[in-house]
Amino acid sequence: MADPTVAILETLARRGPADRAWLAEATGFSPATVGRAVSRLRRDGIVREWTGTPTGLGRPPRFVELDGRSAFVVGIDAGGHTLRAAVGDFHGTIRTRTTRPIRDPTDREALLGDIVALVDEVAASSERSALRAVVVGVSGIVDHAGDRVLLSPDLPGLDGGPLAA
Repeated sequence: MADPTVAILETLARRGPADRAWLAEATGFSPATVGRAVSRLRRDGIVREWTGTPTGLGRPPRFVELDGRSAFVVGIDAGGHTLRAAVGDFHGTIRTRTTRPIRDPTDREALLGDIVALVDEVAASSERSALRAVVVGVSGIVDHAGDRVLLSPDLPGLDGGPLAA
């Protein structure tokens, strides 16, 4: 069975704001399960919730939406001479972009220093505690299982080095 928290996040990402009753129906989880998952997500600052206008008898609907400021990701395109970076929010909106030259594509330490400096630069545009991931794309042959760059014609300083930090 799927994780209710993940199902709710995926549903909100696809649809946008929704009331709890609709989320229960759309995900197939009970209203109590949806309520617990939404409460955790709200406590963690990932979603916002508000009470809608009553539509008749009973409780008014409680609407839930992703808080776009709650999570950011940095994406980096590492080319042979240039690093390009963008910060995206939870809604997929690009918040900032920047480009900087690579000092020396053959020098591993210089290259990693350039990447770290670039991440610092673009991450300054968002709340640092909300930064969830940094992803770097490189050309060449990557051993994903071994987390290593086997061969990068554009960035030979990465050859044989670890990918994940």
